[in-house]
Amino acid sequence: MKKFIFSLLVLSLTSFVACKKEATFDDKLVGEWTSTAVKVAGVDVTTSNTVVITIQSSREFDAEITTAPVFGAPVTSSYTGDWSADELKQELLLKYESGEEEKYDISSLEGSIMKATTVVDNVRRDFVFEKTTR
Repeated sequence: MKKFIFSLLVLSLTSFVACKKEATFDDKLVGEWTSTAVKVAGVDVTTSNTVVITIQSSREFDAEITTAPVFGAPVTSSYTGDWSADELKQELLLKYESGEEEKYDISSLEGSIMKATTVVDNVRRDFVFEKTTR
């Protein structure tokens, strides 16, 4: 009887330890994302534009957009605000401190790669991001 109880205890403990909580959509979004491909209106502008978005578990975000013009020094603009996500719609909403909002439709979020699209001033912008921190 003691062996049976001990075996049952060991089995239940290993089952409990083996269970790992699956990451939620929000969990997968948290981290620093750096653009590896950028298209604006279908034109590849990856070499002249970099976007880094840091999504924090506190529901805040920081974003840096660097544009390197053909002539002149690169220009970096920084933004902050709050974010929310809709797993069902596969959307990320950035609410800037200025009051503006930007919605990203996420077509893929696998491992450390995220593919997203947003429309700003009726211009489609497609991104491939790589997660650089967790």
